[in-house]
Amino acid sequence: MSPSIQVLLSNQTEILYQRLKEQLFTSDTDPFTIRVVVVPSKVMKNWLSLKLAEDLGVAAGIECLFLEPAMQRLQKLLEDPEENAFQLPSRVVLALSIEREIRQALKSEKSEIWKPLKDHLLDKRRKNLTGKGEKRLVSLSDQLAVLFAQYEKYGRKMLQRWQKGEPAGWQELLWKRIVGKVGPESFFWKKGNITVHLFALSYISRQQHQMLCSLSSHVPVCYYLLSPCEVFWSDLLSDKENSRLIRCWENQGMSAEALSEATELLFERNPLLANWGKLGRLMAAQIEETTLQTDENYRELDQESTCLQALQMDLLKLRNGKFLEKRSFKEDNSIQIHVSTSKTREVQALYQTLLGIIDQHREIDPYDIVVMAPNIKVYEPMIRAVFQSPQSQLNCQIMDLNLLDQSDVVKGFFHLLDLAETRWENESILNLFSFFSFQEKQGLTQTEVEKIGKWVRDTKIRWGIDARHRSEILLRNHCEKGMLDNSAAGTWKMGIDRLLLGTAMILPSGIEEKARFNRRPLREVAASDQELLGEWAFLIGKLREDLSLLSSGKKMPLDEWSEYLLYLLNQYFSWNRASEKEKAQAETLAKSIELLRIADAGAKDFYPFSTVIFHLKKALELQEVHDRENYVQAVRFCSMLPMRAVPAKVVVMMGMSEENYPRKEDKTILNQLYFQKGVDPFPSTTEFDRYLFLEAVLSARQSLILSYHKKEQGGEKLNECSLLISELVHYLDQSFSISGLKPSESIVYEHPFYSFDKKYFQEGQKIRSYSMPDYLAALSYYKVENKSSYRFLPAFHSPSSLTNQKFEVIDVKEIKRLARNPFRFYFQKRLGIFLKEEEETSTEETLTLSPLDLSKFRKESWRISMDKMLQIAELEGMIPVGPFRDLSIRKAAAEAASVAENMTQLSLKPSDLFEIQFCETCSTPRKEENRWVLPPLIVELESGFVRLEGFLGEGSLEGMIAYKKGEKRDIVELWPLYLIWCRAIEEHALPFRKDLLFIRSGERKESWLESSLESLKDYISYFNQASHVVSPLIPEWVEALTKEKASELEKALNLSLNGDFFYNDEVKWICRGGNALDSEEMHAAWSEQAKRLFSQPIAQWSGKKR
Repeated sequence: MSPSIQVLLSNQTEILYQRLKEQLFTSDTDPFTIRVVVVPSKVMKNWLSLKLAEDLGVAAGIECLFLEPAMQRLQKLLEDPEENAFQLPSRVVLALSIEREIRQALKSEKSEIWKPLKDHLLDKRRKNLTGKGEKRLVSLSDQLAVLFAQYEKYGRKMLQRWQKGEPAGWQELLWKRIVGKVGPESFFWKKGNITVHLFALSYISRQQHQMLCSLSSHVPVCYYLLSPCEVFWSDLLSDKENSRLIRCWENQGMSAEALSEATELLFERNPLLANWGKLGRLMAAQIEETTLQTDENYRELDQESTCLQALQMDLLKLRNGKFLEKRSFKEDNSIQIHVSTSKTREVQALYQTLLGIIDQHREIDPYDIVVMAPNIKVYEPMIRAVFQSPQSQLNCQIMDLNLLDQSDVVKGFFHLLDLAETRWENESILNLFSFFSFQEKQGLTQTEVEKIGKWVRDTKIRWGIDARHRSEILLRNHCEKGMLDNSAAGTWKMGIDRLLLGTAMILPSGIEEKARFNRRPLREVAASDQELLGEWAFLIGKLREDLSLLSSGKKMPLDEWSEYLLYLLNQYFSWNRASEKEKAQAETLAKSIELLRIADAGAKDFYPFSTVIFHLKKALELQEVHDRENYVQAVRFCSMLPMRAVPAKVVVMMGMSEENYPRKEDKTILNQLYFQKGVDPFPSTTEFDRYLFLEAVLSARQSLILSYHKKEQGGEKLNECSLLISELVHYLDQSFSISGLKPSESIVYEHPFYSFDKKYFQEGQKIRSYSMPDYLAALSYYKVENKSSYRFLPAFHSPSSLTNQKFEVIDVKEIKRLARNPFRFYFQKRLGIFLKEEEETSTEETLTLSPLDLSKFRKESWRISMDKMLQIAELEGMIPVGPFRDLSIRKAAAEAASVAENMTQLSLKPSDLFEIQFCETCSTPRKEENRWVLPPLIVELESGFVRLEGFLGEGSLEGMIAYKKGEKRDIVELWPLYLIWCRAIEEHALPFRKDLLFIRSGERKESWLESSLESLKDYISYFNQASHVVSPLIPEWVEALTKEKASELEKALNLSLNGDFFYNDEVKWICRGGNALDSEEMHAAWSEQAKRLFSQPIAQWSGKKR
């Protein structure tokens, strides 16, 4: 029986829709008729459903399906099961069957035919499947499942040869063992009350076409095809095909005259249709081969008033504008090409462009705009930032998003599963605790999670549950041996034990008592947080216990894996308080896990976890998520998928750079369709993309907007525009002119780097901005007044010109803060600004002692024995583990020996040291254990009395102790403390020397001051001034400020700010954005103050040693 498919052709999707609407409800149908409408994409499905609902009032009884599910649905409804026994398994079932067969072959097959596969999968030395080999096997099995499905669609003749002959390779052998059958040449159908409509599909395979042809003898089947050309065009050849044909003629010896005539005939066609339309030509050829009757209904435009309309008519009439009289248009912007500097600017420029189009054409609504990109997920953050901002005037839908990237439950669940393959780094665990669905299930708040993060940093937890777990990780992932050092420092068990000990006991105060413990207690947990600590410790242990199965390498049947994964999902995540959308996504995850039970078709084979997680992720990747899908009046964003073009008044294609579009074909060597003869036409990804571009040109009713960005983030290479844009612009230049210019000079819009550039707000510019924040930013940036750039500190005021702020009580620690960092002192005391320090959570082992740890070690090491100090340091996680442990211990021992030697040189013993405290309740000096308590130090100034209180630091009978080297910056930093030390001796006749002892260098600085009172008064006056205005007297710059020329200060500033280890974050913050400090101004204002305070001690002590 001859096929009776009805083929409807048109150059506009709206006409095809009208014919579809008529065919759906004909007199031959009844209310019980099953109407199957096959659509190419979700976007087209939504468009079609909305149109049917608007026009018919109801869309009941219509099943809109994609091609593959539709074919399966039709086979299930109409295929005769006795005649048509063959059906290719689903992708996951086929992949699992392939994996099972390959595993068996790797174990038992000795034939050389399997050698390439064994070389690829097996470890060369061990000859077994390692972790990497397992992942390769799972991925390869999935690739082969996809290829076997493609072979069934495009390579039937190849499969028939494989079925009859002896296998020449391992892939043929696999196919014969697993599939072994080829679908029938003819199909046997039952009659049914069904109509089938293929709407706007650009291409279907020959095998699918033959299947539908046989079906059409039993039920009505209709094709609705978008055709760009109303004349015969399936014999056109692209430029590449023409060149190949010309070379063939030349090789055959065709005469030059005949070759010239033939070449001229070849190129007398529309080049865009020839280069972009191969997919449509293949589909047209298939229809012509089966002699199907076609019904053509092309719409010709009444007038070609825009460049876009003229281009569409050239395609429709198969005209080549090069051979026609050049057509002119005035101020035409129906085709626009926008070039931006980045993805963010590309989306910002698109937003302003769309507002401009809506402003000019009030009949255009946001729903009339379709925006496509090669991969919309790449643009998702920028789209949300621009189109979903509070200031946005346009709503948006974002389609084709990935469930794995959108759902908090799904992301958290896979992060939990990934823990088994990690080292249990602190960062990974804290990231798990950051998921809202995890917090909800475990009863945690965000504040509590932040507390846990602080505990992790304070205890220096890095990775591994304990020392044994660390060795297991290394054995599994890297080597044949475990940790060289079995120290538990930096593990979760060590950190939690320290916190638990800190809550259960009184902390030792003496250094000798600290050394008695095998765990160093850490008092970081408040009494109110002890319950949280217990819950957290239990949760870490529970996680380790529940996830141990994933890293054990155990294999289980899929139904047991499904049950286990559902347990993990329900044990650690909750979505009761989530939005309806989030709940639906979580239920999709649970359903996908449930479906794993039947994925192996009842085979009950055992699989490793790597197989299970791979196929679960693949299943979820196919679950598309659409953001704001219910928004009707919204700009529609979607990915450029094959056969995706929908009609719209404005069609936008973003990301049209040479690298991104058309997408390159991944010609894997596994695909036998590239190497076998007699296969059906097999369109490439590039051919699909070219035809999609052609369909987009046809689908644009008023405006076609193309855009790309010049540079990828973090990249050096500049992007060129897509070859398709180049071909389009070349054709437009040959065929049209706009306002007397070439279109390439008129339709290309170069967007500046800033969104507030003045070009957007000037009269007569092609590009405009509708953003009020950008306009205000431009006003500020391009002010007429020639003002200097904004500076956080307008000037360094002279301290003598300011009224002193009076303090009745000054804590000595405030003087220490001023002496160490005047900028931070001013920020915090005067402005109340506290720059937040980065809370780094290191996941790597340290290779050496940190400067802070080394400083702690240096201060304590000479008080007790080296062994005890090392024990304490190791308990506190200060000593690195592994091969650098000995190096760090030697370095620490050298520092301890140096300190001990210097102490001996300075005639000091540990028992000689004591602290100095000025206490408000003390009336007379008294000596306590390791401390001298003194009355507050009273200093009389012109403005009144000042009382100094607080802890000064350590001292001895030999002098004041400083754990520094005695460099000039150390002298500047310690000078005010030294003055307080001397003044206390003078006022209370204390039995101490006025010397300053530098422990790290062994230097003794002897006093030359008979009285320190005047110098102390000067410094307290400076303290009052620095509390009112920022002081530049940081220790590194003071010496330069005491010089006569500002050039010395300039050198000091450059050395500090351009170095790698400058500690002063406040200065860096002030200088951000290129705001350099003015050395001339600073020197003029503060040089005299620096000289008065510090020139004498620098001159007296600098370079002199004893």
